[in-house]
Amino acid sequence: MLADRRPASGRLLVTGNGGSAAEAQHLTSELVGRYRKERAPLSAIALHTDFSSATAITNDYGASEVFARQVRAHGRPGDILLLLSGTSPNILAAAQAGRA
Repeated sequence: MLADRRPASGRLLVTGNGGSAAEAQHLTSELVGRYRKERAPLSAIALHTDFSSATAITNDYGASEVFARQVRAHGRPGDILLLLSGTSPNILAAAQAGRA
């Protein structure tokens, strides 16, 4: 359903904390890869996997900005932002950045 709703040029930006981060990474790998049948790859980025950016952002702006800053950098109109971890401050900040 997510793949069908994604605009042709849009990407999926997804992240989470802890186990949700692992689920986010699994999801993006299946969308970029094949999953069940041969198809064109879908653009999907797990934001938490760029460890260098995550640690630099945390160092410079604080942990609550770790995903929001990446959403502002990578997000474009037509993209979908999927946040898998409840109401953590870094997830709420990413949601606000996505809406903006």
